[in-house]
Amino acid sequence: MGKFSAIETLAGRRLLVTGSTGFLGKVFLALLFDRQPRVGRVFVLVRGRRGEPVDRRFFDTILGSPVFQPLREIHGEGLEGFLRERITPVEGNVALPGCGLSPESRAALAGVDAIVHNAGLVALNPPLDESLAANARGALNIATLAAELGARLLHVSTAYVAGRRWGRVPEEGPARGPEGVDPLRELADCERLVRELREDEAAGFLRGAKGTRRKWLIEEQLLAEGRRLAHRWNRPNVYCFTKALGEALIAGVPGLRYAILRPSIVESAWRFPFPGWNEGMTTSAPIVYAMLRGHNVWPIRPSTPLDVIPVDLVASATFATTAALVADRAEPVYQVGTSDTNPFRLGLCVSLVGRYRRRHFQDFADGSAFAQWVRTRPAILTVPHGVYRTISAPAHRRVLATAARLLQRAGVKPPRRWTKIERELGQIDHIVGTFRPFMHDHRWVFDTGRLRALWASLTDDDAERLRYDPHAIDWKSYWPDVHIEGLRRWVFPGFSRPAPPSRRGSLNRFIRSLLSRFQDFLYGSYLSCRIRYPSRVPAGRVLVAANHASHLDMGLVKRALGPAGRSLASLAAQDYFFRPGWRRFFFSRFTNLVAIDRRAGLKDTLRRAAKALEASSVLIFPEGTRSRTGGVSSFKRSFGYLALKLGADVLPVYVDGTFALHPKGRVLPRRGRATAVVGRPIAAAELARIAEGLPLKEACRVIAQRVEDEVRALERSDGERARRRAFVTGASSGIGRALALGLARRGYELVAVGRDRDALESLVDECRRRFETEVRAEVLDLSLSGAAAAAAARAAELGPLDVLVHAAGVGLHGGAAEVDPKAEAALWQVNAGAAAELVRGALPAMRERGEGRVLFVSSVYAFCGVPFQAAYAASKTYLWSLAQSLSAELRGTGLSVTTVAPGVTRTQFRRRAGMPDNGSGMSAEEVAEAALEGLFARQALVVPGIRNRAFVWLARRAPDFVAAAILRRVNRARGLVGPHGVGTQDSVPATAGSAAISS
Repeated sequence: MGKFSAIETLAGRRLLVTGSTGFLGKVFLALLFDRQPRVGRVFVLVRGRRGEPVDRRFFDTILGSPVFQPLREIHGEGLEGFLRERITPVEGNVALPGCGLSPESRAALAGVDAIVHNAGLVALNPPLDESLAANARGALNIATLAAELGARLLHVSTAYVAGRRWGRVPEEGPARGPEGVDPLRELADCERLVRELREDEAAGFLRGAKGTRRKWLIEEQLLAEGRRLAHRWNRPNVYCFTKALGEALIAGVPGLRYAILRPSIVESAWRFPFPGWNEGMTTSAPIVYAMLRGHNVWPIRPSTPLDVIPVDLVASATFATTAALVADRAEPVYQVGTSDTNPFRLGLCVSLVGRYRRRHFQDFADGSAFAQWVRTRPAILTVPHGVYRTISAPAHRRVLATAARLLQRAGVKPPRRWTKIERELGQIDHIVGTFRPFMHDHRWVFDTGRLRALWASLTDDDAERLRYDPHAIDWKSYWPDVHIEGLRRWVFPGFSRPAPPSRRGSLNRFIRSLLSRFQDFLYGSYLSCRIRYPSRVPAGRVLVAANHASHLDMGLVKRALGPAGRSLASLAAQDYFFRPGWRRFFFSRFTNLVAIDRRAGLKDTLRRAAKALEASSVLIFPEGTRSRTGGVSSFKRSFGYLALKLGADVLPVYVDGTFALHPKGRVLPRRGRATAVVGRPIAAAELARIAEGLPLKEACRVIAQRVEDEVRALERSDGERARRRAFVTGASSGIGRALALGLARRGYELVAVGRDRDALESLVDECRRRFETEVRAEVLDLSLSGAAAAAAARAAELGPLDVLVHAAGVGLHGGAAEVDPKAEAALWQVNAGAAAELVRGALPAMRERGEGRVLFVSSVYAFCGVPFQAAYAASKTYLWSLAQSLSAELRGTGLSVTTVAPGVTRTQFRRRAGMPDNGSGMSAEEVAEAALEGLFARQALVVPGIRNRAFVWLARRAPDFVAAAILRRVNRARGLVGPHGVGTQDSVPATAGSAAISS
């Protein structure tokens, strides 16, 4: 058969879906309407509750679910209307005869094309009657209904109906019971057994039992009977037994067209609706939870594959197999798993969980952080089951029970803590007993060839939109970063919980008072902060929009707000401010920080923001405006979303100088001055008018841009603030030009020095056009002695320099004894002499002001001897040595010296120096951006690129001859040496004046 479109096949079709409020059911519904909004009508079977209409129960459940976030982003407030037009809830129960449908509901279902049966009880060892009703009797009833309606049935089962096996499991079926067992008779016998256990008052095990104890004894007997039947059917647990019985019953319904989908272990979403979505403490969640809490010994075979499949891939498979069933292209059985194409070994699973808990141990502590650190440091051990029983939970329980008996005989009451420990050990032993077949006793490898063949038959557009690609899952990323994070966010109780409020209110007030006085001293005396236009702060609910680059910013904004700053709340990253125990203790008690999970999405952030704004009336969201360089960074669209949804006025504030006083990585701020400029508030009504008629994403972007423009206007209008100026040599091309553009982008006025007049004029035009920045161009030959000093003096006449960049450089190759002396002298003057002249000319004024930064563009060759490029390497070594010496001299003055050491860079430098150039290396823009980040972070050395960093590490630690030998071979391969090891001189400049000056 040829290609077919699963998406178009379901257009206009009428479907009945069971289990639509379950984990897989909700994801399938969301995927169905996301990929095919033109589906005809979807009926959902919902169990009724006394006094509550089924439509209200259903829509209340799904509309508040995060699963429908992708649809909510498309339809916005119209999502409920969209779903109500296409979904009809029907009251019923698959465990009842006729699925509990009324005559009216059955009539409404006439003409249904297919039934997707997702309903089932997924607990592995529940009481027998519950599992029978949901997984066996329910399967028979829904199959009978499908046959009566003339509809096709897709039954979602489990791959583990294959039973106790070791090895590959083909896609065979449906499941069968023991030889000679009739499924209908087996179901009737099981139900009769359940009735006898629940109704026979004279049963021996119930004599003398009443109330709760009687109920407990019945449940235990039902569990025991379920395990006995599972063993008789050769299935690992009651769930697999009842699912296998359900498949056998479906196969016996005459006239039924059906397909069975058998997923393996369904876990957190990989991509849809968003990474990590999960719900319910099922499948692997109890094991992961126990491992994270510190249980370290498990009966596991490391080489056994744990067949895990993300729920969105199962939903895609459900979509495609339903379409194939409707199109009469379906096979009887499809298995959905990863063990045959991308096996996830249990050894790797255990290793990833252990690595995760060592990184996040403090989030799982129920006592002190130190105790949890001790408990989670050891590696998780995988041992045979016999060893587990000897050294782990069962042995610990026996020791504890023996000790308790001895204490009781001595008349001493055992500590109350022992009861809790014994209960926890019992839970661990129960988990091990439940999951032992999957971890230790058996090894399943499920064949999924039929599903892969189905996907090969889809059109290219369908295959791309439905995305079934389990072979592409990177387990090292998915398991910790998607699955465990999803469990932690949506399933596990108590993780990342805030510390309980302290009862010592007077002590809290005293510490808050001390913090307030410390802030007054810090911003009033130590930093001498200035606040401009404080009278612009409005009354009422305010969302503050401030640029953010330093930890000093929030306190300065609070000071700028005056009396309103006392109620300022700040949304803060939970993984930074609230992760270690001492930080969580401090920030949750004594500050107004509100923890947000940066991975949780906008909905959770908005909910926390709205709650904080109600309590504090003034809110700031620094994560939406973070800058790593000290300038104004682009405002994120999330800030526009908050501003639009919170309905509060927005107050723009421009903060200047804090990055220089407290850059990233510095522990204590240095003394100096910072400024906060308060802008005019933007009314919420104005923002609403801006967003009117625009799609939500576009409206958020436009509002964020509007607020950003206001903050940038405050930056440009701050007349009292001295203009920032930078002096850049080698600015006509290459790295120097990229550095000049980067500084202009950050708002610096430039004095740009170079030899190419046309290139400098082009730089001036670009800076004025793109960044509205003034640039003064100096056409100058730095190979002339005194030229750099004269340029620095002229630049000082314009005003004090904030940044000094020496990026000009000359390249020269050949043997050290054969190079042209004039060319070598020009190289030394440009690379080293000009740097010394610039330092003598510009540094005194910087030191007098106590503020400034110096950047030298050196090379990775500065850290080793370079055969056939001796003069060039020595000049770059001089720059590195000069920078180190200056840093030592200037310590404590507020000045910093940074050296950037790039490797091969894609510029005109090598061509101008007469060297072969194959176009390899980093771009000038990449080198410049890394250099400027290091400059503003006051780093001493910046080596951009991982290959360059590896080379510098080797050159500084290995013997000198190692790097020299490597470079000799490299330069020989590049053609920089002749046949006898002498540098070829043909292309070396003949005079000092013609030496190639470049960046």
